[in-house]
Amino acid sequence: MRKYIIPALTLLLCISTVSEAGIPDPTRSGSELKGQAVGCQYRFRHDGGLDCLSVCVTLRDVFDVPVQNCTTSVTLNDTGNGSLCSCCPNPQIVATDANGVAVFVFKKLGGRGTADACITALCQGAIAIACQSFDYTATDMDGDCLDTDVIDLGLWAGCLPPAPYCRESDYSCDGTVDVIDLGLFAGGLGLNCASGAACP
Repeated sequence: MRKYIIPALTLLLCISTVSEAGIPDPTRSGSELKGQAVGCQYRFRHDGGLDCLSVCVTLRDVFDVPVQNCTTSVTLNDTGNGSLCSCCPNPQIVATDANGVAVFVFKKLGGRGTADACITALCQGAIAIACQSFDYTATDMDGDCLDTDVIDLGLWAGCLPPAPYCRESDYSCDGTVDVIDLGLFAGGLGLNCASGAACP
């Protein structure tokens, strides 16, 4: 009787392993955030004229084989003060290419604080791949995705010395909130979601 158990178990393992081929495996997949021009945070403006957050995703199965044509989504979620808004679709949905790669681009965001870019593979059910955290700010500091206006200016100015330093008003990331940052902020005045290039 025992001589039949080992082949049966081997067959069962082979069948279950083969059934996992082509299914994204979070432990073998990867993601990377790109497009941050300065060291302390991503910076956004409603015309897309500052930083460009690129979320680069690579999906692989249990055999480290790229998973192609897999519908994948990236959702940005605010984890700080809840002010994140997006002029463009959030989540974004893209299919992976022949190398298992999908790239998501976010340029027209508002708000300030900390957020997560959460990746979900949707081709074999919903499989959570990873969440990547990032710090950000925008000229639309209140995150209403309307015009950058006097309310946003007031939020920015609240960090001018001698007030305590706050990263969100330091667009140059040099450790000081000053006229350089005011110049960068002023470049967003009057802009709204219809400004600049269309959404990717």
